[in-house]
Amino acid sequence: VSGQVSLSGTGGTSGTNQDGVVIQNSALLGSMTSSGGIVINGTGGSGNGDGGNLGVALLSSSQINSGDGDVQITGVAGTSLDVSPPGGTNDGVYINSGITTAGIGKLTIVGIGAAAASASNYVGVNLDSSANLQINTGKVAITGTGASGVAAGGLLNASADVQIRGTVATSGGVGIATTGSIATF
Repeated sequence: VSGQVSLSGTGGTSGTNQDGVVIQNSALLGSMTSSGGIVINGTGGSGNGDGGNLGVALLSSSQINSGDGDVQITGVAGTSLDVSPPGGTNDGVYINSGITTAGIGKLTIVGIGAAAASASNYVGVNLDSSANLQINTGKVAITGTGASGVAAGGLLNASADVQIRGTVATSGGVGIATTGSIATF
């Protein structure tokens, strides 16, 4: 298989959880034998609730697989009326499931969290404690901007270079917060 998989979505404007792209409920995107890439672009909506307006979310035991094709994920969080903690999470990219590249495919993740008050929980790229990223020979580049740039929990294994860059957009945040395992082999 050599075709590219491309998803692009924008969240709505009413209530909470106005996500751009959500992959959930054990969904499978891609194929381990594919040489085509996977491109996901999501923009969270401008809900009037207390957040949860994610750009891109990979949830609930879902999986993104690629053989030799690159995986590119870009998410821009939406906004909400309640921008102070403990309001919902307006992350650019939120992952609590798996991504695997079996061949030479690269993984690139770019996320921009919602603009918010200082020390909010809006993260550019949030790799939750259940995230499981397994990259064979391709490089990994993760870039996040938000109240915290990148929150790296869970597991990230790669046999090539790993570059993580986090930028704080408000006072009181953290560029990169690591609570998981990041390893090259």
